[in-house]
Amino acid sequence: MQSTGHQTATQFGSLRCALVPVTFNVRPSVNTQMFKYQDGSEIMIGDSVLLENGRTLGTVKFIVTTPEEMKATNVEEPGVMLQSPPFGRVYLPQWSLVQDPLRFVSREQQA
Repeated sequence: MQSTGHQTATQFGSLRCALVPVTFNVRPSVNTQMFKYQDGSEIMIGDSVLLENGRTLGTVKFIVTTPEEMKATNVEEPGVMLQSPPFGRVYLPQWSLVQDPLRFVSREQQA
């Protein structure tokens, strides 16, 4: 591995890859951002969902949308915290939810 300034280059056989640091500035509006399933319905606390392309069951424990919630949760971007038996607690940041959306299974009945 070779470092040149801020770039790091790695040789994989005949392929040479450069790793360039990237900074994303995510600034959600307070209480206006919500996460949705592919059908457009809102992700809610208590929802049973499938993650990992539909292979693993989980339950939505909380949703992080504001800078205050990100600080309290010690995360750098908005996302969804799940409880999933094989893994325990799993935090899925916004980019992950775009790349591999959660699949809705059922909703906990509101009392």
